Amino acid sequence: HLTATEIVEQVWRFDQELKAKGERLSNVVLMGMGEPFHNFEAVVEAITRMNRDLGIGARHITVSTVGLVPEIDRFAALGLQVKLAISLHAVTDELRSRIVPINKKWPIAELLDACRSYPGVSNARRITFEYVMLKNVNDSLADARALVKLLAGIPAADQAAVAQVRARDRELTKPPGALGRQPQHLTGEALHPEPHVDHRPAHRPDR
Repeated sequence: HLTATEIVEQVWRFDQELKAKGERLSNVVLMGMGEPFHNFEAVVEAITRMNRDLGIGARHITVSTVGLVPEIDRFAALGLQVKLAISLHAVTDELRSRIVPINKKWPIAELLDACRSYPGVSNARRITFEYVMLKNVNDSLADARALVKLLAGIPAADQAAVAQVRARDRELTKPPGALGRQPQHLTGEALHPEPHVDHRPAHRPDR
């Protein structure tokens, strides 16, 4: 696992690169480095330091998880006002367990209960559901309709699910914008994970 300093270092370095171009780093998503909640303490410390030392607002930081229910509850209890993203990728436990094996331990119903209890869920900015469409696996119109029903009562998700149903491209090779832009990575242990960040050494900020 990365240490908190190594996580913050990457954010700091990209922030410096953007500042050199007259731009600024406005949002951070913790994903693609393994399941963030498997590295809970370091992730929480890194979020605190990003907010305190780099001036990145908590609501501009998102933690993406495959769905570790106890850690979602534990994270929610901290009251950090950080956004949550869930790597869902399927609407049935049978299929999701194939794509995201942790589903065997915490099935969809338990995961969505945790999402409904997440602080600020009534604020549609707070939870994003990530759904990578795999051709002829989870991309049918029936899947889309089931997703609408599955996410009922979670305001952050309803609009995204409806957008999928309305997708005009029946091949569904790209997810509609409301579900998120074309994903390049699946979080944590999901199919074909790839690094989301550059791990080359760089000058580190003060610890």
